[in-house]
Amino acid sequence: MRVLCSWATAVACCAGLAHPAEASAAPDFSALWDLVDRSAASAPLQSWKVEQLLSTQMLWMDRMSDGSMFGDGDWQEWRGGPIAVSPGVTLSGVLVYDRDGAWWTTVYHVESTSCVSPESIRARYPEAEKTPLDMDSDPSAEAWALRRPAVRVSLGVQGQPQCLKSVIFVPPKRDK
Repeated sequence: MRVLCSWATAVACCAGLAHPAEASAAPDFSALWDLVDRSAASAPLQSWKVEQLLSTQMLWMDRMSDGSMFGDGDWQEWRGGPIAVSPGVTLSGVLVYDRDGAWWTTVYHVESTSCVSPESIRARYPEAEKTPLDMDSDPSAEAWALRRPAVRVSLGVQGQPQCLKSVIFVPPKRDK
């Protein structure tokens, strides 16, 4: 019987109907982590730098003046996406905000066919610090914060199970 099972497995693998045991290993998020690291190293992440990093075009959306939802200042917004990062990982949207001519924040909205869990984040970034997110709509939301020389990176997870939904890049210090 054991020989028959081995033979059936071999035939199924060759026919593409089954995969060897190593194929069922943990998902590979290396392209995502590489993008996060390259983005952090490229900060400040103005729209033109994001265009280069992601090989995409960012579209200028709006100029918002004093009293906008972001507060006082001259705000500009660019949008891009969707962008395939790797098989199964997509940036469904990319936002870049400038305030008074200076880079303010960049947001990558992440969609993945396999959950990028907090454990996956901690495995890649053991120095990441857990921080709560104030989201009334999802009390499970939290972020894993990284400090880099030119940027703070926030890896936002939410849902059940908790999965990566956003990567937010902001300058280390901002005037309020």
